[in-house]
Amino acid sequence: MPTDRFPPLESRLVPVSPDSSHSPLVPGATPPPAPLPSSAQRERIVKELTLHFAQDHLSMDDLERRLERVYRVQTVSDLDSIVAGLPALAAAPEEMSRGTERPAVATTADVPPRGIVWSIFGGAVRRGRWPVPRHLKVFVCFAGAELDLRQAQFGPGVTDIDVVAIMGGVEITVPPGVRVESSGLPILAGFEADSGDLEPPSADQPTVRVSGVAIMAGVSTKVRPLKKGKGDRRRAALNPGEE
Repeated sequence: MPTDRFPPLESRLVPVSPDSSHSPLVPGATPPPAPLPSSAQRERIVKELTLHFAQDHLSMDDLERRLERVYRVQTVSDLDSIVAGLPALAAAPEEMSRGTERPAVATTADVPPRGIVWSIFGGAVRRGRWPVPRHLKVFVCFAGAELDLRQAQFGPGVTDIDVVAIMGGVEITVPPGVRVESSGLPILAGFEADSGDLEPPSADQPTVRVSGVAIMAGVSTKVRPLKKGKGDRRRAALNPGEE
């Protein structure tokens, strides 16, 4: 049989560069799965959603639906799609210097003895003017909670906030003038707090004492003043006879 009808084997092989980024696919092979979103990436989206809710970009129902998706999606692209299409977040307002805004202190009779804030696969937000219970329990599981206490009314003395956070995040914000004490137990988690007012406390000065446990979660207590103008309106509402 003549051999010139068949080209040499070497001429039929396709050379592949060893540093080529496009290696031939093995028949029947499937591409590797996309990496799962990290807890930090999920927490970032939860924080963005909370800010959008605070700026009236989301209704409560929409916020809860999106927060539930945060812990169900399996890819980073699906996670980013949860905040896709939302308006741009406003820049953080210019803050007042510490010491110019003081916490509002209510009488003991106006402060409820106990209260609870909880969320499972969702989000809980408390802000504005409200009396903070003497003993407040916060429970989140695969969820987030934001407690903005800068316009809240505290009872004189100690306010206890007992936190249990499992695979979620709790952020507590208090105004300058509030003393902050933190004694939480973090397990593969973070439990952080600003020190707050370090001056010797007066008899009616509020103290926020945060305790509890965080399991693969984050709990933070921050001291932040209100933006200019907002604190003045709050003081005027609480003290109408004040010039």
